[in-house]
Amino acid sequence: MKRNFFVMLALSAVFLVNSASAALVATYDPANGEVTFSDVSALVGLRINASDASLIGGQATNLNGAASGGFGVVNDSAPNFIEWGNLIGMNFASASAGLILPANLTQDALDANLAAISRTQAAPTVDAPFPIVGGLAIPEPGTIVLAFLGVSGVLCSRRR
Repeated sequence: MKRNFFVMLALSAVFLVNSASAALVATYDPANGEVTFSDVSALVGLRINASDASLIGGQATNLNGAASGGFGVVNDSAPNFIEWGNLIGMNFASASAGLILPANLTQDALDANLAAISRTQAAPTVDAPFPIVGGLAIPEPGTIVLAFLGVSGVLCSRRR
């Protein structure tokens, strides 16, 4: 009985990981500021809005398909938003948006200052938000204190 429970739990985890990986996500590289979109095959438009004017104009790419398929960057000059349009027919799994953000942003800064939206072929007039992930994680002071107490407790117990 326990074995069946663990098998079902493992299969559920695999299903959740596979179903979650199919969603559109923008991945930020804190080393250089590059943003990469995943699963762009069903899109008609993408847009990243910045409340703090942190987007770097002139750095956005054509998402690996503008030259061959007529896709293109609609607006790459303002620090408040970058938008890609006419994306119908793109069929690759991921695309680099370019070095459009400063390096070394935290995940908190990405969450607070940026909003990413997309439009799909199924709903071309509906803005659907999607996450921008990959920012630097800054541990909270409480987490550091708990880690220190745990390590010191282990060291003290070994001395006894």
